Amino acid sequence: MDFSLFGNMQIEPRHHNFILAGFVVILVLGVTELLGYVVANYHINKGVLYRAQSEEGFEQYLAQRHPVLGWVTQKDDSEVDAVGTRLIPAYPGTENPCVSLYGNSFT
Repeated sequence: MDFSLFGNMQIEPRHHNFILAGFVVILVLGVTELLGYVVANYHINKGVLYRAQSEEGFEQYLAQRHPVLGWVTQKDDSEVDAVGTRLIPAYPGTENPCVSLYGNSFT
């Protein structure tokens, strides 16, 4: 009885090299993928790479943020005016300000 996978079919040496090269390529790609996964998870746990938060966390963030100004409001509302901006001693009025600028520190 012949239990070989290909029966009596003979594989030429030239085809044997292609099959071997294919297995080597698959092995190298698999090891590279595994190494990338391990390194990425290591850096995510160290805080170097970002992992997206769950949708529940995002819904909680949206519930806490100010609807007009966009930032998360503080729990203590004693230092903000009716609009939601911080109180400024040099500008004690409650009327609408003439200019209101919000942005990063480079603007």
